[in-house]
Amino acid sequence: NSLLLINRVLSFGYPVSMGVDLVRQLRARPQPPRMLLISDQADAQRQAEEAGAAPFRPSANSGSLIGVSRG
Repeated sequence: NSLLLINRVLSFGYPVSMGVDLVRQLRARPQPPRMLLISDQADAQRQAEEAGAAPFRPSANSGSLIGVSRG
């Protein structure tokens, strides 16, 4: 099983500039890949869940929030 890591903000060269938008596009495919949306901002978890990512609760030692896709 592959796992696609996606930053919250994407560099130029992508069709979208935000990772959440890429998650939405990929989730719309018939067989979306498994994805992690990675961010150090608190609102990233909410945005990832709204985009179709499953909730993930970081450990006490982790400073970042990560959403795991349901795909």
